[in-house]
Amino acid sequence: MSLGGHSVDGFIGGVQAGCDYQLENGVVLGAGGSYGWTQADGTHASTRETGVFYHSEVEALAALTGRLGYAFDNLLVYVEGGAAWERVDYAAATTQIGTAYRASDTRDGWTVGAGGEVAISERVSAFVEYAYYDFSTKRITLNPQYSFLPTAFVDIEDTANVIRAGVNLRFGLGR
Repeated sequence: MSLGGHSVDGFIGGVQAGCDYQLENGVVLGAGGSYGWTQADGTHASTRETGVFYHSEVEALAALTGRLGYAFDNLLVYVEGGAAWERVDYAAATTQIGTAYRASDTRDGWTVGAGGEVAISERVSAFVEYAYYDFSTKRITLNPQYSFLPTAFVDIEDTANVIRAGVNLRFGLGR
């Protein structure tokens, strides 16, 4: 059985930290990390079983990335990529007995994205970026919530498209 292909909607709030180094020719090299907590969830009906619904809720999304960009005066455009992790809760429910199975999993994967950042002042900048996350397909063990049900296994393909916007506070020397 495969669980995938359903949309997940929700809000992600979080924190990020990193450092950038600008070369004299305007090229910017950097590294960073981010952690986001979320209420992103989604539900869809099973394509194989009548009256069965699958639910997933992403609790957290994190990444460690490298950055390559170019600075134009107070504007930085960049691409980034690296390792990613997410914490997800899963459930399967039926119309007859309600939630029949539950599972939680921390998944690792990768991310790649692009964005732009504009300096508002020497210490404050605003950014907007897009990131694609891929956690591949993984077999998850679903734990029965009733003693008469057997343990279930589901293959879950997991990807995410995330758009973030925010404000950065800059520490250190210069821009």
